[in-house]
Amino acid sequence: YASLENVHRWYLDYAKGSPAGQQFREVAERISETLAFMRACGLTAANTPQLKTTNFFTSHPEGPIELIPFPTHSEKSPLLSLPDVAKKKELKRPAPDDLKNGLSKSEVERLGVVTEVKGAKVGGQRVKEAWRWGMRGNLARIGTDIQCQWTFTYDARTFVMRVTARKDGWDKFKADAADIFKSFRILEEPK
Repeated sequence: YASLENVHRWYLDYAKGSPAGQQFREVAERISETLAFMRACGLTAANTPQLKTTNFFTSHPEGPIELIPFPTHSEKSPLLSLPDVAKKKELKRPAPDDLKNGLSKSEVERLGVVTEVKGAKVGGQRVKEAWRWGMRGNLARIGTDIQCQWTFTYDARTFVMRVTARKDGWDKFKADAADIFKSFRILEEPK
């Protein structure tokens, strides 16, 4: 989703009903034109990964970065539980060269950024593989930025659920997010 190739999806998600929609649409068109020029020069998302990804460290270049822990996985605290933002642990930033080369799965596990949840169920159904992470940082001109992600695989599908809250959004909407997660069910493939 972070790929620049998805700029028009960002428009659909963000600006469809916004008064600034026309302005955003114009910016999206300029980005599309620029990407077309780059493709003509041989630069694509396939051979230039920076066009399709970002990471929390590079998008939050200054200030502390904190890990936000999830409760221990149990029947009362399932995979799709919200982390406790009051409990936080400051994270030492990786070296710029490490970020340039990209962090491996084992490196982000070692840093404590992402954790595997074994034996997880979603809506009563056991999933094959499950991971989650939560981090807080600060963005210039915005302030607090909390991002959490839950990823799990069921049969041949992988689900990615992400919550981003800025400023006081976490406090305002955490109960709604918790209700949505409690109601989530994996539906069987239609026959």
